[in-house]
Amino acid sequence: MATKELKTTPKISVKIWRPILDKLDKKLESTCLRRDAFLGKLLKSEVEMLDQEVSIPNSQESYEYVFRELDKLDRWPVSLALPSEISARLNEVCATKRIVRDAFFHRLFLLLAASNDQIDTLIFGPGKLGHEWCGEVWRQLNYSSANFEDGFYPLGAVTEQPSAHRLPLRGRCSPKAGGSGLPGACPMARGCLSH
Repeated sequence: MATKELKTTPKISVKIWRPILDKLDKKLESTCLRRDAFLGKLLKSEVEMLDQEVSIPNSQESYEYVFRELDKLDRWPVSLALPSEISARLNEVCATKRIVRDAFFHRLFLLLAASNDQIDTLIFGPGKLGHEWCGEVWRQLNYSSANFEDGFYPLGAVTEQPSAHRLPLRGRCSPKAGGSGLPGACPMARGCLSH
């Protein structure tokens, strides 16, 4: 007997802290993006980056600690319709590296929903370290504001260029691409272009 092909995309469920989810939903609505389609494109590369960035699996104790701490938050269940190969790969990476999948989605949603200033503070803390690094990256991009803004403000880039469905900064930060090699997505302050 032949196997029937699904006509709908299978869904996964995650629980997200309400303030992050509300802010991301508003931001995506303002950019006219469908959340699940956008996340499907984004996760295709982000899952592979997660696998590369976490070289040593977390301990079972740290996994359980993160899981318990997430349960303390007022989280809302969310169903995401993602391509089955992406969901399977994400589950594989999270299991192998002992990463709480909901924690991964919290980080991703936070980086997408937060303002540029909030992200700067999360990554660099208060002060001007981020501002100095921002200027150096801008110089490396030959002062091209289009490349700079597309890389540092992914949802802003998508608003202007709907085909840009990934965080371009990852490639620019990679040592292979001549970047600084700083881990993860590193959005910078709005005022960087003025220096």
